[in-house]
Amino acid sequence: MLIILAPLASFAQEKSKIKLVRADKLRFDKSIGVDAQRLLGDVVFKHKGAVMYCDSAYLYNATNSLDAFGHVRVNQGDTLTMTSDKLNYNGNTQLIKVRDNVILKDAEMTLTTHTLDYDRKTGQAIFYDRGNIISKKNDNRLVSCEGIYDSNSEFFFFRDSVVLNNPQYRVETDTLRYGNQSEIAYFYGPTFIYSDANTIYCENGFYDTFNDISQFNKNAYIDNGKQLLKGDSLWYSRNEELGKAYLNVSVVDTADQFVINGDYGEYNDATGKNYVTGNAEMLQYDLTDTLFLHGDTLMAVEDSLIGNRVYAYPSVKFYRKDMQGAADSLIYASDDSLIYMFTKPVLWAEDLQITGDTILIRTYDGRVEKLFVFDHAFMVNKVDSIKYNQIKGKHLTGFFEDNDLRRILIKGNGQSLYYAAEEEKKDSISTEPSPVKYIGVNKAICSKIEIYMIEQEIDRILFLTKPEGSFFPVEQLPEDAKKFEGFIWDDVRRPNSRVDIFN
Repeated sequence: MLIILAPLASFAQEKSKIKLVRADKLRFDKSIGVDAQRLLGDVVFKHKGAVMYCDSAYLYNATNSLDAFGHVRVNQGDTLTMTSDKLNYNGNTQLIKVRDNVILKDAEMTLTTHTLDYDRKTGQAIFYDRGNIISKKNDNRLVSCEGIYDSNSEFFFFRDSVVLNNPQYRVETDTLRYGNQSEIAYFYGPTFIYSDANTIYCENGFYDTFNDISQFNKNAYIDNGKQLLKGDSLWYSRNEELGKAYLNVSVVDTADQFVINGDYGEYNDATGKNYVTGNAEMLQYDLTDTLFLHGDTLMAVEDSLIGNRVYAYPSVKFYRKDMQGAADSLIYASDDSLIYMFTKPVLWAEDLQITGDTILIRTYDGRVEKLFVFDHAFMVNKVDSIKYNQIKGKHLTGFFEDNDLRRILIKGNGQSLYYAAEEEKKDSISTEPSPVKYIGVNKAICSKIEIYMIEQEIDRILFLTKPEGSFFPVEQLPEDAKKFEGFIWDDVRRPNSRVDIFN
């Protein structure tokens, strides 16, 4: 802060006496010291390039120092002015101490405070009693309890309750270094940056206040009130409303209760798009379980017209205990609680597999309510390593209760192949379950089929519209009739754990 009196390399190193230029009255006052002079009215001093003005002063010739009072003003060249109520100056150490109503002005800024010391040899000024700095380059206003100004580098160093105010944002931090020429603020402690668009937090970083570009490190995040972007390192452009995050990246959506993690992320307030790549993973929580979803890229989009959505692509897989899935791409519409799966989508639940051209899942409060499969719907229920119950048709609708698939409706070109089990005979002595015996295979064609499920296994099938069927003993079913056209048991793509979604 005391840009004043910056040390000049050409200053002579030998001690020089303070020169009294003028005063209206001069008196010697032995009560305050031998050789002390009391000066009154329009007092002016000079010393090593500095000119000092005041209403009255004491000049101590023995110690080469002075005390000045009333309308104190110090000029250093044509660019710097300092005013105060009181001043003490030591000509030998070149240390200036100004007190009460201190104002320091130069071509770039104005500092006001109550207590300030300036060392002309080092070019450093220190204030102890709350300083206020106003930049003339822009609308930046800085406030802190303590501060140091290096007039050589034109850097401020602030600590304790530091506030930087700008019409577009407000910075609150514990420790800050600010370049008066570069207009860059460096943070070295817990820091909050508040604006209408978002809140930013970090514990280390910098802010280029001229270009509105910043870099934030250590526990850094950007919070727009709906979503929060975190990372080991954040870069942000306020003009572009664009943020970039590197390493241990997370996008946290508190409204829709999901988190997206990855290695790199971008946050765009202007478009409402946030995306994450590199080991990207989405976690969605509900009361019973957590959905873990992976795609090469995960993108969250805020859209007032179509609603908020999450896009995953390509090579998508998801896992939760009661259901797993895979597809080339996926859309989660949070406003409607809908999940769309595209390009070779497949769902698994226990020994049940469902495929089709497009799969749509409707959820509510984290629970699956309905399932829709459009075009080439194919449901496979694994009986054993060689037997598969199969139902296919044009469209499939599944109905859930407590996340369990209870009823399925097939419409259009329905076909079914179902292994009929022998009625289980209860043995009052043995507690071991009897092995299941299959008495035959039921093959049917019906445009509308209804299936009832118990614990993800087929319990019964109803053929509702003009069924045509045949029943074969298991051993008489031809080998080429055991699987419908388009059958595939795609278990190799199935994730069996959270880790598997990355395979």
